[in-house]
Amino acid sequence: MEDKVTAYTVRITSVSANQTSAGASPNGNQPFSTLLTETIDRTLTELLGTKVSQALWSRMSREMLLGKDDVLQHVGKLATFLEDIMGTASKTVERRILKRLYVVLNREYSVPVGFNFEKEIERARILWDERQ
Repeated sequence: MEDKVTAYTVRITSVSANQTSAGASPNGNQPFSTLLTETIDRTLTELLGTKVSQALWSRMSREMLLGKDDVLQHVGKLATFLEDIMGTASKTVERRILKRLYVVLNREYSVPVGFNFEKEIERARILWDERQ
């Protein structure tokens, strides 16, 4: 039996002209690191609730010495932490984070074959920087 892995596309249907779902200003004045932190926080809160999200940030800070301000420089550590805590469900969280980032970028997001969270965040950062 042949294994088939395909990419799927997340279609973005609308973005408000005044605010995005990640809470960033659409004019691109916000640094990508702030956008990423807010996006991760909102996604965790949306999926897991406020208390669980806060507990995850606290545990990550204690165990990995990784605070919210450090996330962009340590995306790989974040991915490892999420996988250690959530197992394979971490991939769903990572994809939701990217979907939300791409809403801000007003772009369609396609999950690539061989999905790698760290590489996809870097790709989003480059797109964000190009908007400047």
